[in-house]
Amino acid sequence: MKKVKKMLLAVLTLVFVFSLSACEFPGMGDDGKEDKDDAGKIEASVKKVTVDAGSEEIIEIENYDDLKKLKFEVEDEDIAEVEETDDGEYTVTGISEGKTSVTFSAKDCDDLTIKITVNAGEEPEPVEIEVSVTDIVLTEGDSAYFTIDNYDEFDALDFEYDDSVAGVNEIGDGEYEVVGNGEGETEIVISAEESEEVVISVTCEAPEYEIVVNDEGYVEFGTYEQDGDDSEAEPIEWVILDENADGYLLITRYVIDVQPMDSRTSGDVTWEDCEMREWLNGDFYDTAFSDDEKELIVTVTNENPDNDYYDISGGEDTDDNVFLLSFDDVIEYYDMDVYSSSTYYGGDEELVVEATTCALDAGVFAEEITQTDFEDWGLEDYYSGDCIGKTGVLWWLRTPTESPNGKPSFCFIHTDGEVGYDLYGEVGCTDIGVRPAIFISK
Repeated sequence: MKKVKKMLLAVLTLVFVFSLSACEFPGMGDDGKEDKDDAGKIEASVKKVTVDAGSEEIIEIENYDDLKKLKFEVEDEDIAEVEETDDGEYTVTGISEGKTSVTFSAKDCDDLTIKITVNAGEEPEPVEIEVSVTDIVLTEGDSAYFTIDNYDEFDALDFEYDDSVAGVNEIGDGEYEVVGNGEGETEIVISAEESEEVVISVTCEAPEYEIVVNDEGYVEFGTYEQDGDDSEAEPIEWVILDENADGYLLITRYVIDVQPMDSRTSGDVTWEDCEMREWLNGDFYDTAFSDDEKELIVTVTNENPDNDYYDISGGEDTDDNVFLLSFDDVIEYYDMDVYSSSTYYGGDEELVVEATTCALDAGVFAEEITQTDFEDWGLEDYYSGDCIGKTGVLWWLRTPTESPNGKPSFCFIHTDGEVGYDLYGEVGCTDIGVRPAIFISK
């Protein structure tokens, strides 16, 4: 009996030891290692991803809600990028051609690696920049406008042009102003990263010169020193003598300078070969007028009539930019009262002309017409009296005449507006003023 009890006790002891050894290290197998079959898994909707550069694909983690501390890492983000766009949803964006992978990891789970292949894909079609115009013609100082009709399709637009000719200002989304800066041609080249260039041709023209008429009714054209202050030349005021379909014949309001007609003291001197003509069409022309103003001055072919009273040749016809009136011009353009038909001696109150400060300082002969002079000289029979109080001066005409001593001479207008073939000034006189005339186009 004792022997049986001992055997039973031994059996129970073996069972207990076996049971204890089997439960002592839960989760371990017979070799003492962790049982991987019991580890958690990350379950994805795909095992690999193939995507074109610039395109996207979606990876879904199907057991997202069962996972703790889920993370991911991309092997090479220069090839593809991955972004969590929703719970359990990950967007793969192809960047450049190549292969990479994304690895997901979570607590108590095996890592899950998904391979990613990025193909080059098709080159996107360039977007055409749609502009409202391709040619612009405008005047310097003016503006023109254009629009980019598909402006919203571009992230950024670049403009290249010659800003000495034109400038471009954005005045609204897709709306642009082109400003003419200077005469010439340029191209506005518009480009964007995803488009082909588009070109707008721009021509900027010089502005048409507008005739400026001041409050007193005189045309302002050109500049010349007149007030004696050398800091800045003053606008020249002109009287309109005549107008036709082509333009205007102008003569200065004032005598603006003093010059001898010529330096010779003998022989024949005509307008054609005199030094006054050379000075007017040379130094004076270049000083008084800008290049734009010269474009408006018409070269006139002047007839130079003979002086029939003294039988003196007026010389050949001349082509002039600037000139003096002839005796015949005075008769044609002024309402002259003739006192003596033989010498064509007469006058007109409009011929009483004053001089600029510079001309007076240069020594032009001048005298004030007083009420007494007006009456004593008999002007009241011909003039209205508007000339009373004016300081009239002498001014040259381009018609040659004769002097008693035989020296070459030219006609001139007297201080009281009188003129005649027998009113002469020797060509070397330095007290007779200059009143230039020009013809400008419309």
